[in-house]
Amino acid sequence: MLIREVQFELNNGKSVEEMAQELGMTVAKLITKLKNAAVELDPVSKVWDYHGSNAEVSLNRDIKKTVKVKDVDRSYVDRHKQTTKVKDIPKKDFDFEYTLFKDYLECKQQRVK
Repeated sequence: MLIREVQFELNNGKSVEEMAQELGMTVAKLITKLKNAAVELDPVSKVWDYHGSNAEVSLNRDIKKTVKVKDVDRSYVDRHKQTTKVKDIPKKDFDFEYTLFKDYLECKQQRVK
């Protein structure tokens, strides 16, 4: 399925979750592939828009294969927004010496067995 077809389906009522399930990938992976192709959801109009300069090159790629950022889209794709992973857990005051000691004991027991 081409990126153009996925964009059409998303703009015509299909949810991202349904589309990801149909393609056999996670929602985060689908969104990352769309972002690499410079296709993003406009928060105001709720439409998936292409923001690049050459839609013919960028949108005629297979979504199931690796979708890397093309040179024509590089200036439109923000690298910092591209990560869809869960943000780092807020740092707590850990006792690093205790953590190292606990890990040491765990490794030592695994080695003995």
